Amino acid sequence: MIKFEKPEMVALPKKELSRLLSAPEGCLKIYLYGYLHDSADMQKIMGDLGMEKSAFLDCLDYLEQGGYLSIDVTSDTTLRYAAAENEHPLAQEVYPDAQFNGLLQSLFTDRELNFRDLKAFYECTAVFGLPKNVVLMLAEYCIATHKRGNHLPSSYITQKAKEWAKQGIDSVEKAEERMNADSEAAAGAKEVLRLMGIRYRDPSEAETKLFEKWKNEWGMELPAIRSAMGELTKTGNPSMKYLDSILERLYSQKLTGSSQISEHFSASEKTDSAIKKLFYALSVPNHVVTAELREKYTKLCRMGFDEETMLFACRMASGNNKHSFSAMENLLYGWHEKQLTTLADIRAYEEKQAALLEKAKVMLSAIAIERRPTPQDIRLYTRFRSEYGYADEVILFAAELAQASANPIAALTAIMNRWHESGVKTLEEAKLANERFRGNARKADYEERQYTQEDEDRRIREALRSIEDMIHDDFADI
Repeated sequence: MIKFEKPEMVALPKKELSRLLSAPEGCLKIYLYGYLHDSADMQKIMGDLGMEKSAFLDCLDYLEQGGYLSIDVTSDTTLRYAAAENEHPLAQEVYPDAQFNGLLQSLFTDRELNFRDLKAFYECTAVFGLPKNVVLMLAEYCIATHKRGNHLPSSYITQKAKEWAKQGIDSVEKAEERMNADSEAAAGAKEVLRLMGIRYRDPSEAETKLFEKWKNEWGMELPAIRSAMGELTKTGNPSMKYLDSILERLYSQKLTGSSQISEHFSASEKTDSAIKKLFYALSVPNHVVTAELREKYTKLCRMGFDEETMLFACRMASGNNKHSFSAMENLLYGWHEKQLTTLADIRAYEEKQAALLEKAKVMLSAIAIERRPTPQDIRLYTRFRSEYGYADEVILFAAELAQASANPIAALTAIMNRWHESGVKTLEEAKLANERFRGNARKADYEERQYTQEDEDRRIREALRSIEDMIHDDFADI
């Protein structure tokens, strides 16, 4: 039973009211509940407020720590809406269970328990619901595990009591199970520290909790943890926290057994070695291999590319003065879109592209343009060569004719289109067609010349539109 002792009226400063409103959910409800009731059973309070036991205890602790109320367990548990007492009566008068007090004092040996100490232990029974025999085991456990031994602060006892209450430890058997588990976790954490080369201290409580999480929540036994510790060599400052990040990645991949983890890291070593070879081919030695790079490499392997093909892509990218992993990826993805995954097919394709590049370069040079051919230039050459069926000598002859034009590429396109429409096939036919065109131009009268000029302008416009269409197609491919 919990009693509520409070004044008829409460007045809170604005600052305190604001702090109470921002407190954990449930604190304000408990605080106001006490003003509406004189007493109530803890189970009824939790039922009325719709709260779990752990949340209820957390809120009580917050309200007490914040000074909104004090908890008195002298007889019945009382929540007093007032500041904590400035003076305490003799502990033996307030907590009269002499046998319980004596057993507690025997555990603390040379430390004489005062009012505050006994208050903490009586709260374990009254507030957290732990039986007194369980509280005695808790006291023994706290003395054994805390770095200050029997001079540990009473707040540590309260903290552990709250943890045990949340875990439902309400019997000697459950307490023994909890203590044995904690002992095993501490021993395991100590062994992990030893494997790290840390032998001068015991594990902290946080480190012990990490080991407990690995073992009980993630199902990783010490051999599995040991299998993952090789990764610690990659950092200059190994720690339990860093190891936790490694084990978390493994757990997310459902790798929890020793053999699974060993096989995983063995495969990772092979992957890392292969990635380092790729960076060497990219002229970037000593590049750090990251988890992201491993994922990208694995994806490329699944796409059907082997190591030799990737190395070929790296050398090609490096030859183009591009030395990043993404440059190599772009080449591979481009080939994959063309359904090219084997090195033989890719080499054949690239040799063909190189030949087209050179042919397009010669075509540009013939119209007095000295630059590297663009994809549009290559597409134009491919149209003349493959679609129209003209030999290189015909294309170069047309380029010489277009050289003097203000827009030589448009003029070249217009000439090639005119010949294609006229059925011209060979160089001799092209020369005759050019002579006829020039002769007709000289003999035609003004109207005919005007018509011919208009016709020529139309052809140039059509050529320009054709080039624009090719540019649009290229950007659409990108």
